[in-house]
Amino acid sequence: MDFNDGQALSRSFQEFTRQPGVAALVEQAQREELAEVLQQQDAAMMEALRCKVEATDAATRAALAPYLAVPVLARLVSSLFNDPDTDVAAWAANPQVQSMLQRARRMLQRGDVSERQLETALLAYLKGPGNPQRAEFKQLATPHVTNTTPEQLAAALNEQLEERLQGNAAYRAGDMQAALRHYTRGLAVLRLLRPSGPQDQALLQEAVVGLQLNSAAAQLAAGAPGTCVDLCSEVLAAAPGHLAALMRRARAHVARHDYQAAEADLRAAEDADAASGGTRADELQRLWAELRAQRQRDRQADRGVWGRMFAPLAS
Repeated sequence: MDFNDGQALSRSFQEFTRQPGVAALVEQAQREELAEVLQQQDAAMMEALRCKVEATDAATRAALAPYLAVPVLARLVSSLFNDPDTDVAAWAANPQVQSMLQRARRMLQRGDVSERQLETALLAYLKGPGNPQRAEFKQLATPHVTNTTPEQLAAALNEQLEERLQGNAAYRAGDMQAALRHYTRGLAVLRLLRPSGPQDQALLQEAVVGLQLNSAAAQLAAGAPGTCVDLCSEVLAAAPGHLAALMRRARAHVARHDYQAAEADLRAAEDADAASGGTRADELQRLWAELRAQRQRDRQADRGVWGRMFAPLAS
């Protein structure tokens, strides 16, 4: 054989590895190499996850800690940290989610399911209602309350009310981060409820809107008007023409110097207020005054900048 012929060497080696006695050894070596690679990947994932969990608040760390020692649950938590649409703190604080994780851990400990089966079922469930395996996992873990009974709804509403009251107290004390944590936990209690009757659905929606608006106010006070705009927009998507959401979003637009958007919201708020009896006309006038004053300050600042740019140089 010409040892300088690379193709010939490759063909010869492939023929060698296909021999019955050798093929099993090659396959075993490949399995061991793959296992080592996966082990290294898991170690890297766990180190990255540890850093992410340590960066969260104390409540989130305490909620997640019991599950990080279970590889399949740790991988689930890691995937949530990597999902930009998931609020991990809210997810971890949700009592229904905690119940799901506890049941999953117990099933593993009892040997009811394997890690692979559980991981497949968990991810299938979390991907949404269209997944055909959603019902299968629901039978195993039931991580949220479908067809919520009036008693379950009442308990959830009481729990979120307690969180809202604590959030309001923190807001009045000027601690916006604490206020937001309480509002987020209140929302987490409500997010996975699925009441069937229209009356119960309306009660749930009213509570969600109240917490979203409180969160929007706290975000604005904390210097995050963009997040305030997003929260108010969520309310308006579910309840078009909501007066308080329009007014709060208008104030956030002013803080962002987006005066055209603020004017549009204030005009819509005036229409909504007129339709409900004009009870907030004075507050709307104050918001118009804030908009005009902020716009005037911007103009004066701009004139100052341009004036300095074109001022004659000192001789």
